[in-house]
Amino acid sequence: YTGLEGLLKSYYEAEELCSYLFFISDQLFISKNCIEKISLNTNSINLQNLIDDIVFCIETYNKDKLEKIISLIKENYFDISKTEAEIKKQFISCMVELRNKLLAKYPEREISNGTTFEVIPKILEAASYSEIIEYLKSVLFDLLENFNFNTSDSVIVKVIAYVKSNYDQDLKLEALGDMFNCNSAYLGKKFKKYTGSQFN
Repeated sequence: YTGLEGLLKSYYEAEELCSYLFFISDQLFISKNCIEKISLNTNSINLQNLIDDIVFCIETYNKDKLEKIISLIKENYFDISKTEAEIKKQFISCMVELRNKLLAKYPEREISNGTTFEVIPKILEAASYSEIIEYLKSVLFDLLENFNFNTSDSVIVKVIAYVKSNYDQDLKLEALGDMFNCNSAYLGKKFKKYTGSQFN
């Protein structure tokens, strides 16, 4: 733009575009054309189901599924029609809800404030959307690792922990075998040896 009028127009345009810097952190510069190419997010995901899926991944040490859920979050939470503050609020709410779910299911487990409640200032301080996603990924994988049992009976310990937390479900050895990647007959024997009781 040229002249004083152009200077003012340029300033207001730049000021408006600044609100999108949070979402487009990988670009050297942004313009109106750049913003127009980004389609507004029309997808919607059920936060409650998503948290349940994350808890399930942590319980069953399912890294692949957790990776897919993080990709789903990245795609579905990306919405340039929302403000930076609204996006950050969503992520904080998700993490607090996740912590509460884990504590409700596993009150005996130590879920330190450090691993979850330090995420609140970290999310608030994040300069970009991609920075939040990367931090979220590191926190979720830390939680998954902390729930992993490093013993020779790791599978059966995880199975028993899962059964204790999901005893109100219709649990079958075959389904648990698929879930924990082991033969159901082997799992039944290990269960009997470890607990002294038949699975049924």
